[in-house]
Amino acid sequence: MAQSPLRFGAAEALSLTAWLALLIYLVGHLAYRLEGLQPILLVIVCAMLGISLVLPPGHALTYAQSAVSRLHFLTAMLAYGLFANAAGIAILMRLADQRLHHADAHILLRQLPPLLALERLLFACVGFGFAMLSVALITGAVFAEHIYGHQPGLGHKVVFSVAAWLCFATLLIGRHLLGWRGRTASRFTLGGCILLLLGYAGTRFVIETLLRHSA
Repeated sequence: MAQSPLRFGAAEALSLTAWLALLIYLVGHLAYRLEGLQPILLVIVCAMLGISLVLPPGHALTYAQSAVSRLHFLTAMLAYGLFANAAGIAILMRLADQRLHHADAHILLRQLPPLLALERLLFACVGFGFAMLSVALITGAVFAEHIYGHQPGLGHKVVFSVAAWLCFATLLIGRHLLGWRGRTASRFTLGGCILLLLGYAGTRFVIETLLRHSA
C-alpha cells in the first residue's frame, strides 16, 4: 500500500508549533514553576491554531518518500517547532527581566513565571531542538542523494542551517563551560532562530527578489 505524500506549509508549521507549545508547557509544568504562563500561552496557541485552520494546506513534498526521507523531514520539523517555542520563551525572558527592573510593569508581566524557570525551560527546548536539528542535518548530508535523487549542493538553506546549528552549539557549550544565561542565552537563541527562519522561510523570497532586481 502506497504511503500518502507528506505535506508541509505555513498551516502545518503553525499547528505543529502550537501543539508543541502545549506539550512543552505540560511537561515543563511538572519540573518548573510556570504559574502565570497560562493566559499568554492560551492566547498564542488559540491564535496559531485559528490561523492554521484558515490557511490553505501545504504543498506535497516532491522528493522520494522513504523511511530516511521521513526521518529527515520529521526531525527537521520538530527542530523548527522546538526552536520557535525557544524563541518565544527567550522573548518572555526579556520581558521577565524588564519586570525585575520596573516596579510598575504591566499586570501580565508581573504574572510571568520566575526568570530562572523560563531559563531552564529555554535550555530544555534548545537542547532537544539542537538534537533534532543535528539528526536532520546528518540525514540530509549523508542520504541527500537517496532523499532528493541528486546532491543538492551547498545552497542557502544549508548555509543558514549550519550557521544556526553553530549558533546553538556555541550557546550550549557556553552554558556548560562559562555558565551563560539570561540575556546572553536569549540573544543566542533569537539569533539562531532568525538564521533558521532565513534558511527555511525567507531565503527563497529574499534571494529571488535580490537577484531579480540586480539582473
